[in-house]
Amino acid sequence: MEYVFARGDYNSLRALLLSLNKKRNQSRESVLSIVKYSLNDVYYKLNEDEQIKLLRILIEITEGRIFVEHEYSVAVRRLTEIYLARRDIEEAAKLIQDIQIETFGSLDRFYKVDYILFQMRILLQKEDYVRTLIVSNKINRKHLNDEGLHKLKVEFYELMIRYYIHEDKFIDVSKCYKILYDFYKEIEGKCNLMTDSKDSSAKTYIDLLNAQNKKALFVNYVIFLSICPPELETKNMFNELNLFYKKDLEENPEMLSVVKKRLSDDFVYIDDNFLGQYLSYPIFVKDEVNNPFAEKHFLLFRKYWIQHNVMIFGKYFSQIRLDRMSAMIGIDKNEVEREVADMVINNYIYAKINRINSTVNFRKRQDVNDKLNDLNFDLATMLDKIENTCHLIHKENLKYDIK
Repeated sequence: MEYVFARGDYNSLRALLLSLNKKRNQSRESVLSIVKYSLNDVYYKLNEDEQIKLLRILIEITEGRIFVEHEYSVAVRRLTEIYLARRDIEEAAKLIQDIQIETFGSLDRFYKVDYILFQMRILLQKEDYVRTLIVSNKINRKHLNDEGLHKLKVEFYELMIRYYIHEDKFIDVSKCYKILYDFYKEIEGKCNLMTDSKDSSAKTYIDLLNAQNKKALFVNYVIFLSICPPELETKNMFNELNLFYKKDLEENPEMLSVVKKRLSDDFVYIDDNFLGQYLSYPIFVKDEVNNPFAEKHFLLFRKYWIQHNVMIFGKYFSQIRLDRMSAMIGIDKNEVEREVADMVINNYIYAKINRINSTVNFRKRQDVNDKLNDLNFDLATMLDKIENTCHLIHKENLKYDIK
C-alpha cells in the first residue's frame, strides 16, 4: 500500500484496499492496521475529492465489523464534515443520522455522547426536529453529571434549548436554563476550591465558567418561565424560585419583581412603561439569525400578564363588567374578552361572558344537589363547633367546681 500510495496511483490504492479486506481468512489485526494507516497517514495527504473517495471505501470496508467500529464512526464523521464544509446539509444529515453510535460497545461514554451531539447539531441545521428529539433521547441525562462530561452537558442543554424554543415548549426551555444555572453555581464553587490546586480538572472548570454568563442564565430561566401559560407546573416553578433562589433574586431586582408579581394577588397595570423595562432582554430583541421568534415571545409575555390579572379577577369577583376590567389593567375591552375566552377554552378558569350586558361571571351555577351538599357541610361544621364549645365549658366547670 505504501508503494502504491507513493506512486500517487489512488485508483489502484482504493482497489487494493477493497481486495485486501475482502480476502478470506484475513486477520483482524491486518484489516485494522490497513484501515488505521488509511485514516491516519493517507487521508491527510489527499485533496478533498480523493478524501471523499477514500472515506467511502473505508466506510464500505468497516461497516458492520465490530473490531473496526471506532474507525467506521471516524470515517463517517469525517465525510459528514466535508459535506458540511460544502454546505450540503441534506447529504451530511442523510449520512450521519442513522448511525447507532450508542450500540458500539468498544467506545467510551465521552466519545458516544460527543458523537450524538454532533448528530443533533446537524439535524438542527437541517431543521429535522423530529429526528433531533429521537437522537437526544439516546443520552441519559443522569450520565451527563459524570466526571469528564461537563463540557458535553453544557452543549447538550444548549442544543435542547434550540429545539424547545422552536417547538414552543417554553417550560422546558426554562428547565434547561435552570439546570445550566445550577451547574454554573456548582462549577463556580469547585473553582473556588481549586484556586490553589494544580489539578488539571481545575482548568476545565475555569474554562466552563468563563464560557457562561451567570446573570444571563438566570434571567433566561425567569423570563422564559414568564412566557409559559398559567398552569400548575408554571406556578410551582415560580414558588420554587421564590423559596430556593432568594439570594439570586436579590442580586437581580427586575427578576425579583417578576416573580413577586406573578405570585401575588395584585393587579398589574400593563402599559408601555411596564412592558418597556423588559424590552432590552435578549429574548425580546429581534435577530433574524439568533432570535427570529422575538416578537412572538414578547406577545406571549404580554398575553400571560393579562391572563395573570384575569385569574385574580376570577379569585375575588363573582361578576364584573368588561369595561371595569379593562380600566383596571390598562387593556382594551375586546382583548380582555378574547383572553377570558382563551382561558376558559384551556380550562384555566371558569367564566361566562354576557355580551349583551358586557359582564363576566366567574361563579358556577349550582344545581339543587350542590346547594344541599353545601348546606349539609355548613350544618355539620356548625354542630362540630357547638359540640366543641360545650365540651370546653364543661371542662371549665369541672376545673373550677362550678355548679
